[in-house]
Amino acid sequence: ISRFYVPDSERKDLLGRGLYSTVAHELTHHYLDAAWLGPATERKPQTSAMPGYWIVEGFATFVQDDVIAKMRARDGERPRDPACAYVAQGARGNSALLPFRRLLELTQGQFQGLSKEPIFDLTPLAGDSGMVLRPAEVNVFYEQSAALVWFLNYKAGPERRAKLAEYVRAQYIGALGPEGWKAIGYDTPEALDQAFTKFLQSTN
Repeated sequence: ISRFYVPDSERKDLLGRGLYSTVAHELTHHYLDAAWLGPATERKPQTSAMPGYWIVEGFATFVQDDVIAKMRARDGERPRDPACAYVAQGARGNSALLPFRRLLELTQGQFQGLSKEPIFDLTPLAGDSGMVLRPAEVNVFYEQSAALVWFLNYKAGPERRAKLAEYVRAQYIGALGPEGWKAIGYDTPEALDQAFTKFLQSTN
């Protein structure tokens, strides 16, 4: 059972995320971890040394941003690009994106070593708090990973969307190998970087 402390139900964080998106993030972790537990599925124990940890946090953050988008639409608010893409775009402008070779090879153990020191300033999304965001390397990891999931799921075409679904499955049954960019449809990390950069340039 997860418990969430919310001091003020009207407050949102600097990216406009609130309680619903936090619950969506955590429930996504629970759901994906349990989705392939059936007796017919061969599932190897996950270890902190397996590459591809980006998809674990990236998919959960992607879902929480999707929840926000649907809530905004339900409430009649103007649609906007997901918060994760906004932060990734800011990180790119400040040369702070993680190289895709590193991002896709990163293990859970290596994730624990990401810096928590702020590396650039970013103005908040329109309509949210006036405070300045100060993302650290670990924040960039979350937001870049989620933006990559967003790109692959909605913008990169049906073939890569299908590859993303298989990639998620491979992560949770302990079957991911190195060079994960090939598993999601790119010959090199540079080709992925080029496609992702084009995606970020199209967001606003």
